[in-house]
Amino acid sequence: MFLKRRVAFALSVAAITGIISSEPVPAAPITFYFTGSVTSVTPDARVATFSGASFVGRYTFDSTEQNQSPSIPGFGSYDASSFISFGNGYQLTSTGNYIRVFSGGSFSYAGYDFIISGGTQPSGFPGLIFNGASFYNRDFSGKAISSTALPLSPPDLSAFDYQDSLLNFIDPAAHENVNVDLHIDKLTLQRPSGFPEPTTQPPQQVAEPNAVGLVSFGFMAAVWVRSRRRT
Repeated sequence: MFLKRRVAFALSVAAITGIISSEPVPAAPITFYFTGSVTSVTPDARVATFSGASFVGRYTFDSTEQNQSPSIPGFGSYDASSFISFGNGYQLTSTGNYIRVFSGGSFSYAGYDFIISGGTQPSGFPGLIFNGASFYNRDFSGKAISSTALPLSPPDLSAFDYQDSLLNFIDPAAHENVNVDLHIDKLTLQRPSGFPEPTTQPPQQVAEPNAVGLVSFGFMAAVWVRSRRRT
């Protein structure tokens, strides 16, 4: 009888534990709000309105989400969402994003690289395809981020000393890249008063992956050059 009671008790505990463990981990989103300005533009009349334009934006990711690159020491990759609005009226609203987190390991810096996937046809830019964007927030003293362990803690924003970014379009007919260089002037974890909301729907995907693929390497090369500039 005693044995039966112990077995029954063990099964009850296991059942309760199973119920508890099956509950989802509470989400812990980290949202970065930022403002900045365009520093240079490829000489092309189609993107001339970006010259001198300011921008505001935000990107968010869940700090409890499973790391998509667990085999790389000091590195994490997580899905993210974004909204960015430029002074010339252009908006980026997309969920095809990811954020890369660097801290220690073989990396000589700490920080966040926020990457927006491309392949869309924006209105107002004839013949151009939005190929991707990258927003860098890096600290070469390695103090901004203490660990890439989950759940991630918000970084020390004051430690970031490199915040250059890139908006990339391509002209598939000319096989050329058209770049808009950006700089983040202010980054905060608190939603600023009067922060705008998206007023347009995300642009539709372009059904020309081969054409995009011909020059998308140029975007990756530009991203790599900028990422290596301060390493």
